[in-house]
Amino acid sequence: MYKVDGRVTFSMSRGDGNMSIPSMMYFMQDSINLHVFDINKGADFLDSQKRLWAITGWNMKVFRRPKAGERITCGTYSSGVKGMLATRVFVMESEDGETLAAANSLWIYMDMETRKPTRIREEDIAGFEMGEPLPYMDKPSHRIIMPDVPSKEMGEVPILRHFLDVNGHLNNISYVFLAMEYLPENFEIKELKCGFKKESYMGDKVYARMFENEGAYYVEFYDDEDDVRFQIKFA
Repeated sequence: MYKVDGRVTFSMSRGDGNMSIPSMMYFMQDSINLHVFDINKGADFLDSQKRLWAITGWNMKVFRRPKAGERITCGTYSSGVKGMLATRVFVMESEDGETLAAANSLWIYMDMETRKPTRIREEDIAGFEMGEPLPYMDKPSHRIIMPDVPSKEMGEVPILRHFLDVNGHLNNISYVFLAMEYLPENFEIKELKCGFKKESYMGDKVYARMFENEGAYYVEFYDDEDDVRFQIKFA
């Protein structure tokens, strides 16, 4: 397992002094970015191969949000590779080994020239840390089943320049950040499941609708054609 040590800063925290959910996700995401840099499988390698990893599913359980000033560690490894798909595990721990959060993610390997999925080769994953799926985590999926209850229209979603990533589209964690704005103020997230369906760019018209069912909240982003861009379940 590849591990990255860090410390929770005030900028990572919410008003309650604990690390925010998006900051926890960013820390996990940064751990894999550092890993691929260390094994020379980062942006330079991908550009040379005309390849791209795109996330399609993310499941996360939050056991405790660490406090500002607390030292943390995130470990990550690949838990499976098949065809064009790969799964990756993240585990965040406190300084004394307490599991703070865990995530299971699903990725698809893309050909940047054809914009289509392509088979993962041995050289593409050489150096990846490998391990078993976490037994207490559900398998990630690109599709979140919305409950069969009436939805509430939440209006247009602001696609701001601040939310774009290096590829020029809405960052995957920005989707989560924006969806959280529709939650009740004191709702404490213990689990979330995300499905990333379609890229969103600056100037796109994207809208949100929300469902509530059995204590959980579901948010779906869609466009003028009613094509779904993103789905998430908060529980």
